[in-house]
Order: sequence, then structure tokens, then C-alpha cells
Amino acid sequence: ACEVSNGDCVALLLAQGAKVNSLSLSGHTPLHYCITRDSVDCAKQLILKGARVNKASHNKEEDTPLHAAARFGIPELVTLFLAHGASVDALNSHQETPLMTAVFW
Repeated sequence: ACEVSNGDCVALLLAQGAKVNSLSLSGHTPLHYCITRDSVDCAKQLILKGARVNKASHNKEEDTPLHAAARFGIPELVTLFLAHGASVDALNSHQETPLMTAVFW
């Protein structure tokens, strides 16, 4: 639901107790799939239900959602994650901060 920015579906799943910090088979949380301007509402819903903005992916990148938002150039998501405590100094497996990720990609 997050990958396709379906806020209604996200709301329904959350109402049924979906785990907001669960990991996909590729090691990403639902917040990691919020990578478009259209997914800001989905990200807000997840955060309000307890999604951890500093949870790194469990794969070779070890990106936080802020790394993903910076990589895809979504300032609305960057602002949202920062407002909810995302660390600007978080390092991924390449020893890159979200700022470095934004510049490199």
C-alpha cells in the first residue's frame, strides 16, 4: 500500500493492527516504501501509529527512511521525518549520511 501511495489502504491495514515496523523480504520497513510526494500521507499515518523514523533497513544498504527520502529527492518527506526525530547524522553501510546520499544520487 505504501509503495503505491494508497493512503486509504494504509489506514485500513493500520486499523486492523498491521505492524508499522515490520520488515519486507528485502529488509525494508513500510516507511522505506514512502518514496514519492504522493506518499506523504501514508508516511504521516505510519508515524502516528509508531513507525520508527530511524530504523535502518535490514539489507546491504542499511538506509534509514531519511536516506531513502533524500535519495529520491522528496523534500516533503525529508521535512516530515526530521520533524519526527530522524537523525541527520545516521550512517548507512557505505558510511553515508542522508545529506551525502542526496548529493550522490
